[in-house]
Amino acid sequence: MDFKHEQTSVERTVEILRAQRNSTNRLRAHVQQTELKLGKADSRVADLLRSISRELWAIIELTNSHASALKKQGTDLLEVDSDAPQSPLIYDEDSLEALLNRFCRYERNTSERLALARGWNDSQTVMLLDRILSIANTSIRFLDIYSCAMWLRCEESDLPAWKPFRPAQVPVEHEKMPTTLYPNVETLA
Repeated sequence: MDFKHEQTSVERTVEILRAQRNSTNRLRAHVQQTELKLGKADSRVADLLRSISRELWAIIELTNSHASALKKQGTDLLEVDSDAPQSPLIYDEDSLEALLNRFCRYERNTSERLALARGWNDSQTVMLLDRILSIANTSIRFLDIYSCAMWLRCEESDLPAWKPFRPAQVPVEHEKMPTTLYPNVETLA
């Protein structure tokens, strides 16, 4: 086994995970800002956005956990700009339509990272990114439904309820993934 080749493979994967974590952090900041703006007017939208924000937080935690499992120094690479979304953000538009557009770009970027991981035969990262895509696609569907419902002024009872993908607490241990995010998967190794 060529150690140098393996090291660059781990480095590449950590960089993909870093990019994924950073884009998830930015998207979560958009979700939170939209919740602040729109949540006051409609509690059902606030509940949806709060739930999506929690899912994005879980993605960030899982991404950090996976990177740490790959390489002990991976967390150092991942922590460089982890506080960026905590600063005040000002966006041109805070609407469900704008958020839907951001989720579509996030989904496209995640798909590109997934293709890279598949090309490198990194099954663990493929599983993680595939599950992230599933969450992103569900978020896109819900945002589209809620956006149309707001426009049509539908009753709250007509809207589907968000069902979380994860348990309330996301374990930070590296050996096991939450089974609700990874059905039939016991370990990363």
